[in-house]
Amino acid sequence: MSSASEQAELETELLQFIADTQTTNYLLAASLTLAVFEHMATFKDEAEAITCSFIVVTADIILVMRVWVLYGRAKKLLYFFLPLIIVEIIAMLIVAVLTILPLRDYFHIGTTILGCYSLRVPRYLTFYAIPPAVTTFIAFGMTIYKCGLSLFDNSGAYMPVITLFFRDGVFWFLAMFAISFTDLLVWARGRPGLAQATIAPATVLVSVIGSRILLNLKRVAMGGSVNDTTAPTVELESLAVGRIEFARQPSTLRTEDTRDV
Repeated sequence: MSSASEQAELETELLQFIADTQTTNYLLAASLTLAVFEHMATFKDEAEAITCSFIVVTADIILVMRVWVLYGRAKKLLYFFLPLIIVEIIAMLIVAVLTILPLRDYFHIGTTILGCYSLRVPRYLTFYAIPPAVTTFIAFGMTIYKCGLSLFDNSGAYMPVITLFFRDGVFWFLAMFAISFTDLLVWARGRPGLAQATIAPATVLVSVIGSRILLNLKRVAMGGSVNDTTAPTVELESLAVGRIEFARQPSTLRTEDTRDV
């Protein structure tokens, strides 16, 4: 009797595992579709503004570079952020290794689902999202502080770059918070078959958001609209918000609308 119940329990577990892995594969396919669509939609801008400028970096480095530019490219910030990024990468690598090393038993379901899976996945992945979340929180706090002071001290002034930094900073933080919270929830409480479910969507979303933020910065820095795909580009390293002179908009703006931060 116990043997029959154990067999039924194993079959139920296997069916649930198959359903979870199918969900993971569906999310992977959807994420790849989104990535391809995004690259096709912004291919011209990315080729001109990013690829040709030799700025191909991770999302965290884009975030750190934005804060560095916002604070006038201060060297002290580099001494703070570079070790922070290095520690973040090392911490994530350690978590990944600790998660993969104990895995010994894999099984292949067959032609129904491609790949090999483990029924027991360590919960170390729960901590994988913490290092980037810490970096994001620090950068967000510094961005809000600097932009808030600038907007308050120059209330009513036309400050497109500062406004863009503030808006994109808030959006970035909310997006990263949602991604990190979802990852933590799935990795801490989810079934083994869902352990990889959020990896592809999170990677694609961070890539898309980072690309959009970089393109927005390059457009607005030369006086173009965020939605303008024909605006000229500018090298990110040439920006220094503490001394930048905003380009004038078309004739709908008065001369005094253009001012230094």
